[in-house]
Formats: sequence, C-alpha cells, structure tokens
Amino acid sequence: MQLAHNLLSERLDTLRSRLLIMLDGAEKAVSNCVWAYLRRDERLAWDVAAHDFAINDLEVEIDELSLQLLAREAPLAQDLRTIIATMRISNDVERIADEAANVAERALPLVSLPVLPFGDLFTPFAESVLAQVRFACAAVRDMDPDAAQRLRDMDEEVDFGLYELSTAVVAFMKENPEAMERALSFLIMARRLERIADLATNIGESVYFAVRGINAKHASVECVE
Repeated sequence: MQLAHNLLSERLDTLRSRLLIMLDGAEKAVSNCVWAYLRRDERLAWDVAAHDFAINDLEVEIDELSLQLLAREAPLAQDLRTIIATMRISNDVERIADEAANVAERALPLVSLPVLPFGDLFTPFAESVLAQVRFACAAVRDMDPDAAQRLRDMDEEVDFGLYELSTAVVAFMKENPEAMERALSFLIMARRLERIADLATNIGESVYFAVRGINAKHASVECVE
C-alpha cells in the first residue's frame, strides 16, 4: 500500500513539474509580446509568434499523464482534485500562450509604423496584465487558494483599463480615419491581452478548487466560503 502511495506521489510530482515548465514558458511569452510592442522589437515579436509549440506539446503530455493517473491509480480526494485542476490549468496556460502569440502577430506590423498616441493608457494596462499573469503563476507554485479573489480584483482593473483604451481608440479613429486600420489592429491586440487576464483568473479558481475542494467558477470566492 505504501509503495503504491509513493508511486502516485512520484507521478503527481512529475505532473506538477511539467505544469511549472508550462507556466514559466507562458509567463515569458506574455512578457515578451508586450515588450515587443513597447520596444518596437520585430525580432522579439516573431519569436513569440513562432514558438508556442513547446507549450502545446507540454499540454498534450500533461493530459496524457493525467488520464493515465486517473485510469491506473483511481486517486481520491486531494489527489483527484489536484489532477483535475492540473488539467484545467494546463488548458488555460496553453490558451494564454496562444493569445500571447496572437498579440505578437498583431504587434508585428505595428512596430514598423508610426507610434499610436495611447502609450499613457496602454503601458499601465499591459503592466496590469503582466502582474496578473505573474500572480496567477505564483498562486500555482505556492498552491495558494487565497489568490483567487485577488486575481478577480486584478481582472476588474484590467477590464477598466481596456474600457479606457477602447474609448480613446474609437475617438482617435473618428478623428483620424486614415489611421483606422492600425488603430483597430492595436485595439484587437489590447483585447487579446484582456483575454489573457481572464485566463489568469481561471487559473486562480482552479487552484482554489484543488486546495479547498470548492468550485468557485461564476461565483464570488467570498460567497462560497
């Protein structure tokens, strides 16, 4: 019995190590796609756009390992929740990496064009997204359930930042119709970043589920407690 328990623990450790590698890659991708735009770095944008396949491979590996554990070990309670949460988190992390690639693709044509006049709004908005992603990654590393509500609060800040940006971009397009195409591309890029923040919030909810055994999706963490 002890041998079986040790084997399960070892396999769970392997699962966790793969997830942490995924998190590191996605966090780096989000950071780089933002810096690619802010620094007008076309090479960095290409790098992010072209290299999310490693994270895709890790998601497949995590899915396979998780299904094997569920089928062979019949885990219960905490172990079962950990496996389910890991699969959820890996899916959200893969989607974060995809969105980072989308941001980089949108940034590519923009970095060679005149700078749009939204830096005072975009920079703090992008930094808020980066902070939320880093906080979500730390929540997984520490398995901190209390991070879930904080991530929701951070997500509201990001949503407000997108609202301010959208308002400014729409006003700019009305006054500068000749710049509409690049302004619209910029706005789509910002919306992709906002989606990344949403996915970071999902990660916090999955951590909460793994630790507390409560599904906090679509409900306030404070309410479910």
